[in-house]
Amino acid sequence: MIHRFHVQNFKSIIDVSVDLSPITVLVGKSGTGKSNFVHALRFLREALWSQQAQALQQAWGQLKPATMPNATTSFEVEFSIVGIEDRFTYQLSFGEQGSMDRPFWNA
Repeated sequence: MIHRFHVQNFKSIIDVSVDLSPITVLVGKSGTGKSNFVHALRFLREALWSQQAQALQQAWGQLKPATMPNATTSFEVEFSIVGIEDRFTYQLSFGEQGSMDRPFWNA
């Protein structure tokens, strides 16, 4: 289960961290980033499941940040696995140390 999702510099999102539960409802005014938060989750899922770097590059080209286009974009997920008590953290970043061709992974 995903317990926390943190995203920096993705589309209109500058820096947000959300604690998640089995059912989480995002509520807010129009234009506050709810859809972009969901897009960030989807992008991370695709990045982790995609075996094709080209598909990832195309997706990133459509989603790169409008707020700070030259800054690093990062995603961090805190999760647990059924049957294991520990929680794990996984981070994916695009930017200075990596590029759209070669993101750097930090687990």
